[in-house]
Amino acid sequence: MVSVSLVHAKAHLSELLDRVETGQEVVITRRDNAVARMSAVVCPRKPLPLEDLMKFREAMPRLRRPSAELLREIRNQCPQDRQVCRFAKQTFLDEASDW
Repeated sequence: MVSVSLVHAKAHLSELLDRVETGQEVVITRRDNAVARMSAVVCPRKPLPLEDLMKFREAMPRLRRPSAELLREIRNQCPQDRQVCRFAKQTFLDEASDW
């Protein structure tokens, strides 16, 4: 646990937040009296709906060729300076036509 004055906390807030993110607790004091405590927020984790994900994946049609091969072809055909490539869009639509 780290104890800092209010003046120091105001001047170095981002540094203190970095410490809190790593799991340390920071106590802020005013005239040597603790007035606040900073600690990391613990969010409860939701379990993944594995059954639903498996059913969704099984419902998806298989591509005619491996995805790595498809991505390599798209990467090699698309110009580097364009965000959306018509070739990539058409290739994907051709591969997904079974859907």
